[in-house]
Amino acid sequence: MSHRLLPFAILAALLGSVPCAVAGLIAWEAATPISGDEDVYTTGTLVSAYSLNAGAATVNGVTFQSGNGQLSTLGASFGFTGFALQYSGFGSGQAPFSKLSTAYRTLLANGDYANSGGVVPVITLRNLAAGHLYAVQVWENDSRPQRGSDFRVTLSSSSNSVDLYQNSTGSDGGTGQFVIGVFTADATTQSFTAQGTFGSNPDTYLNAIQLRDISDTAAATPAFSPEPGGITGATTVTISSGSGSTIYYTTDNSTPGLSSPHGEAGSGTATVDIPAPASVTIQAFAVSSGKANSSVVTASYVTAVPGTARVCATVINPSFEDSPRSDDDYTTPHGKIPAGTGVHGWQFGSSQDDSYCGIVTERGFLGSPKNIPQGWQAAFVQGTGRISQTITCPSAGSYLVRFRSRGRFDGGAGAETFAVTVDDQPVGTFTPPASRWMILTSSPTTLAAGPHVIAFSGTVPYSQS
Repeated sequence: MSHRLLPFAILAALLGSVPCAVAGLIAWEAATPISGDEDVYTTGTLVSAYSLNAGAATVNGVTFQSGNGQLSTLGASFGFTGFALQYSGFGSGQAPFSKLSTAYRTLLANGDYANSGGVVPVITLRNLAAGHLYAVQVWENDSRPQRGSDFRVTLSSSSNSVDLYQNSTGSDGGTGQFVIGVFTADATTQSFTAQGTFGSNPDTYLNAIQLRDISDTAAATPAFSPEPGGITGATTVTISSGSGSTIYYTTDNSTPGLSSPHGEAGSGTATVDIPAPASVTIQAFAVSSGKANSSVVTASYVTAVPGTARVCATVINPSFEDSPRSDDDYTTPHGKIPAGTGVHGWQFGSSQDDSYCGIVTERGFLGSPKNIPQGWQAAFVQGTGRISQTITCPSAGSYLVRFRSRGRFDGGAGAETFAVTVDDQPVGTFTPPASRWMILTSSPTTLAAGPHVIAFSGTVPYSQS
């Protein structure tokens, strides 16, 4: 009998207590050394710009208002957590910093910062218009001589990150770097983290930030054909954008750049051949002369050999990237998501008060890295916690559930066992190792056409796990 495969790219982790990060995708460009007023991005329409811990300054025609990142909100467009200190001595009397314009030096000699101490500052872009394309620009600078060239800050948005060096040369008067990130808003807020990544107690700086709406000045966002999801047999995916654009893409879960594979220059199309069976995620963006690059878009495909496994239905939010921050959005113990809470397709719940379930991030509570194989987030259950989703089978048949899983990351709890059920009927129990992620497959189950509930449930009471 042939089995119909549920393309369940779930990342279930059995562990204790975790935070998580907002899953939106900011495509960071390469970090660029600070060199002059022309660094300040002017494409599109200015939404808001702030100089932190300094007076107002106008650079390259953009006026940066005086601001303070220690505040939870800054104007209508920015929110900050984790920046507890201010400093006005990031400048130098030596070149190249001293050769910058007076206004630019004012912008870069001041800033807010955090002594890491386990706190990861979060910057939230607020009051966004869904569907609009935005560019955010961030500056990190410390021109003091004692700041070595290895001191840097990592900005992270979901699975995308970029390092900014606070002093590119590591010498007195050396300048830091700025970076531009582009994203399409799918909600009214978009967050990213900023974390010092050198030394035993690395500092995180933020000198200035601006947000611009570039919706009318960017290359058209690529579209995919056929629609992402499950397909029987091999297929060719066509990626298309506006006339005159060039499409760059990846199929290895990395973020595409200008060195990635691409379609014919200026053709506005690219094609990707997918064999069967296969599971492929395509990420793509478009470049067009005289316009800003489009945002990066993602499409996932699962193909099956005709007459063997066939796809059932696309799982909503399969890798938990579109899930909220359990550490910031909820105040319950251990970063768990409250029982009965719905999170973009998923239901989180537990049968006991001391059982948890929620979201863990690549750089979250229990250490880094976790080597999450798809995206930056995963779900977890502990004790008898449970996560579930209702999917729809298009026709009656025999089905399998396939997913990735591993044990608790920090190794502190030993092996834990969880069960997979469909409509509360068991289709397998699993005890994955903590050492690596594994692709696991349930036993086949016969299902009628229509809705069915897939669930992942811990089987060991918290007091015994």
